Amino acid sequence: MALAVAGENSNSNCITDALSFIKATQTNSGGVQSLGTANAASTAWAVNAIVATGGNPTSSEWKNDGNCPIAFLLSLQQENGCFNWSMDNNMNPE
Repeated sequence: MALAVAGENSNSNCITDALSFIKATQTNSGGVQSLGTANAASTAWAVNAIVATGGNPTSSEWKNDGNCPIAFLLSLQQENGCFNWSMDNNMNPE
């Protein structure tokens, strides 16, 4: 995100490599994992990076099993508006 905002070309190797890494850590739920679990924070950061580099996190490029990062985040939202950390953990609801 920082490189894109600072003007790095979104076709540069460092940006394309970073997006490839994000894609490699995306799970079938559409979320992006850190420490083995797809979670709200990693997925939100990934969405920011995708958008900062001109991408669309709801596009087919970012869907796994029909799920995109935005759908994953929305699946974590609770009735009171907060977002659980992960599918099975409400630690630090945000």
